[in-house]
Amino acid sequence: MQRIAHLRRFRLPGAEMAVREGWRVAASLRWEVFGPDGIDPLLARILARGVNAPWTTSVGRLFDAVAAMTGVAAKNCFEGQAAMRLEAAIGRLITEDAYPLPEGDWEPMLREMQRDAPELAAAKFHNALVDWIDKVAQNAGVRQVAMSGGVFQNRYLVEQAAHRLERRGFAVYTHQRVPANDGGIALGQAVLAKL
Repeated sequence: MQRIAHLRRFRLPGAEMAVREGWRVAASLRWEVFGPDGIDPLLARILARGVNAPWTTSVGRLFDAVAAMTGVAAKNCFEGQAAMRLEAAIGRLITEDAYPLPEGDWEPMLREMQRDAPELAAAKFHNALVDWIDKVAQNAGVRQVAMSGGVFQNRYLVEQAAHRLERRGFAVYTHQRVPANDGGIALGQAVLAKL
């Protein structure tokens, strides 16, 4: 396997707490782009020192941050809740507008996002991911794309990305019988353990 693309990394202040509290991830991204102004002083110290704030490139955590920034959801009561609310925030809006996400760098997106209403921000964020998936697929030099991982439980993201890729002649594979999230990983681990 070869890793061909990833998001610009960012910190998870509070480590596992940041998984449940997307507002922490939002603060981390804001701290990276705009500095410590307006960020809880304790969180700013954690971020500055890097203590209990591991690095990540997780798209799922980016969903949590965007959900918090748009006011859609500040926390997850269960895994993926904020992402589900962000997808639902799109509502009936139809747009191909997207935030810039050049080579997985979320900073230009973050700078633009603060002036949009939640519904539009949610759509433009999802469309930015679709654009990024499209560009990575085009640069990968292969014609088959498998969409797997928790974020690909997002119907809007899967449908838009698959439609775009199929129009370009890619063969797109999605989960049919096995969950795209950690349930699929657990099944794979069980199969490997049995071998």
